[in-house]
Amino acid sequence: MLDFKDEVVKFKFKGDEYEVEKPTVKQSRDYGKKLKELGDDSEKEDALFDFLEELGLPKEVSYTLKQGHIMALVAALGESEKN
Repeated sequence: MLDFKDEVVKFKFKGDEYEVEKPTVKQSRDYGKKLKELGDDSEKEDALFDFLEELGLPKEVSYTLKQGHIMALVAALGESEKN
């Protein structure tokens, strides 16, 4: 039997722990639509930070992460849970 639960990605940064919810299908679709509407990379980056904030990561934390950290977090958010 399938038993679906909310999933989160947990990570530590500078000694603090954070939890970011994995997006729902609707959240992912809305984010994708928004990206298509935007022109330059800085607008797309702002949209990403808005998206991560919606999932539970404060912008002030996003702004202090390294680019590679953001990429790893986004990749982890897209991974499906192994049963």
